[in-house]
Amino acid sequence: MMVSNSTWQPALLLDGDPGFALRIHNALSAVEKELVCILASNEQVMQQAIRFILSRPGKRLRPLVAILGALACETRLSSRLVSAAAAVEALHLASLLHDDVIDQAVFRSNEITTNASLGNMPAVLLGDFFFARSLRTASLQDHRLLDEFFEVSEILVQGEFGQSVQSGGLPTLACYFRWIKAKTARLFSLAAALGPSMDRHRRGYAKALSRYGMILGLCYQVRDDLHDLLLKSEEIGKPCMADCRNGYYTLPVILANARDPSIIKVLRETPTQDEDAWRAKITGALEATGSIAMTVRICQQLSWQAERHLSILPENHARQALAGLARRVGTTS
Repeated sequence: MMVSNSTWQPALLLDGDPGFALRIHNALSAVEKELVCILASNEQVMQQAIRFILSRPGKRLRPLVAILGALACETRLSSRLVSAAAAVEALHLASLLHDDVIDQAVFRSNEITTNASLGNMPAVLLGDFFFARSLRTASLQDHRLLDEFFEVSEILVQGEFGQSVQSGGLPTLACYFRWIKAKTARLFSLAAALGPSMDRHRRGYAKALSRYGMILGLCYQVRDDLHDLLLKSEEIGKPCMADCRNGYYTLPVILANARDPSIIKVLRETPTQDEDAWRAKITGALEATGSIAMTVRICQQLSWQAERHLSILPENHARQALAGLARRVGTTS
């Protein structure tokens, strides 16, 4: 199976070094093959569904962060690391399968979702299977890594639950960041530190990479939430304004409400058939409060914070690539 196309990778290979680019490509190919292996099922119909899920376009951003984190601290890309990176991606895919059911999403990455094509029950069961295989793969490495996977899984579910039960209500700024830390950032943190965590000679770098991954994940989710409001469906590969439709109010809305509480009335209006006009009305109201500009600045600040945590790492191509990724995520345009 080919490595999924990623719009992020060209921005990472800053100096155009073909040897480094090839090394990343080969590592991602190994992760992709491992992902196919760990998610294999003897149930033919289930295997067909899994094959379809893995064939869809995806960034494979978390395995990429794991690979770059390992190379940045000069850790060998062992088969154990490849398996762990694949397990991280399996955990992420599990959460997406469940998210699409919760959000009643019809397409993602411009492809029909599993719940839309097979139904909610098969999608939930596939998500459960992906969770189980992710944890099983982690258990084959060491107990410490398995404990981390358990912790991330628990935190992820708690974050999703906290957000879902408050659908329709306006969260506090603290709640918002607690949820995105649980839903997104914690998994990035786990991925970034995989290499040094699994290499006793490099564990001194684990804390810095973990912090880098955490802040990168926060930045990534803020950026994603902003794009949900500003971009068209075909640009983000999934229905735009999904958060507003589902009553999930993200950072731009929270910031706007602090300046103009009447903004919630606009957001709670029934969507019109003219999606572009509806989106323009909402974004116009948000921009009038300055919340869009504030969110952009917060993204940039998080990007800079993430990059600063790389300062203790050896100076090499992988560290430069991680810095480039932070800058790319912090660019909201």
